[in-house]
Amino acid sequence: MNRWWKIRLTPRSPFLIAAKRITANDYETLDYIPARVLKAAVARAIIESYGGTPEDGTPPRYWVDPGLDPARCRPEWREWIKPFSEILFSDAMPYGAGRPPSTLLVCKVDPSHSPQDDLINRYALRKAVAAPGQLPPTVESGDAGEGRRCKECPQRLERWKSGWRLPSGGRQPGKVAHVQKRVFTRVELDVWRHTHRDEHLFSVAVGIPEALVGNTAEPLVFEGWIHAPEDVDLTLPPGFELRVGANLGTGLGRMEVEVFPEPPEDRKRWAEFGDWKKEVHDPSSVALVLVTDALYGVGGKRPVASLEENLAEYARWWQSRPSAIPAPSSLTVSYASIQYESRYPFVAGQPGIRTVDPLWYWLGGSLFVFSVTDPAEEEVLLQWATAVVKCGVRSDVSVQGAPAWSQDESPALSGSETTWTPVRAWSARESQSVSQKEE
Repeated sequence: MNRWWKIRLTPRSPFLIAAKRITANDYETLDYIPARVLKAAVARAIIESYGGTPEDGTPPRYWVDPGLDPARCRPEWREWIKPFSEILFSDAMPYGAGRPPSTLLVCKVDPSHSPQDDLINRYALRKAVAAPGQLPPTVESGDAGEGRRCKECPQRLERWKSGWRLPSGGRQPGKVAHVQKRVFTRVELDVWRHTHRDEHLFSVAVGIPEALVGNTAEPLVFEGWIHAPEDVDLTLPPGFELRVGANLGTGLGRMEVEVFPEPPEDRKRWAEFGDWKKEVHDPSSVALVLVTDALYGVGGKRPVASLEENLAEYARWWQSRPSAIPAPSSLTVSYASIQYESRYPFVAGQPGIRTVDPLWYWLGGSLFVFSVTDPAEEEVLLQWATAVVKCGVRSDVSVQGAPAWSQDESPALSGSETTWTPVRAWSARESQSVSQKEE
């Protein structure tokens, strides 16, 4: 049995998280903390508390393994060492706000207008399509009926693009939060002379400990989830701090961290399928939404496949996920609204070794409607979906890597990449809760 924990991080300084390159010399922080960055920050703190290189001359450690002696670590990390490989982190997002479903639409002219979730309409169109290879019409295709128009003005709707919608049950449910950033320009140093290089500038957009919630500036808080064995106590002392992100030596990335058990009612609320049943009236289907990113596969450019082939491939992926209850044998994905992204991360446990092939991720907010073709498995489908929500979805992919500085793409070492993603049931109330208009 595993146990859910929440991790809350309050920035105490500006931060630079997994800086993405905008142009050749411009870098910008992410507005959330990826799971790999969060786990690396914890691993760094554990290794630093271990005392560095032992006096017997053994080489420095770069990762946490069961061979570490808990007695040498600071007391707060001793419970973390032995099961560290089994402790799974999710992304940490502003105020614990999961990404909106990929079917959520907002007004093209005024994003403050009421958002609309187009899932039910798209799902109905998908079922009504006579030709299996034909996609249902979407807003982007230009076939926008009255249901695809903003309810407060005659303008068209478009896919949600930016900001974080605060979850229901919070302080300001439905409000949109935007992490604030500041740009700093620096002069590049010459690697040989260690002096400033004329006409060589670079800029860094760092996050600051503040977010704009609606029209009000509020202290920024990141929240994520941790999945750990039942008998492990991950509690940290009050006021404990982690250093998270890049450029830590310049004073960036100080964050106060708190870890506490997740209230059971939160997980129960995520497993409520009542809204879907009410809207669709189909007991043989359920809808699930990925809260954070999920690793889908590894390889080069994805081959073009028909819609039916893609849906069948998605169903096989979900059937192969570890679950407390096996997936129904007749499980199918009857509709999917997915956003992809490819990345070249570093091989786990191998510093400086980059993956040879890109890894493909389903982004948070990607949505799946599952069905069973055998009516006798309707109850099994509901039990399986509930188990997925209670346990999340884990993906382990074997990858091969080569030195990041090498031009040769031939494999040098092998490793693995793992993601663990919280999953929730689709909810009309969660998707369409509207922020109150500012006076």
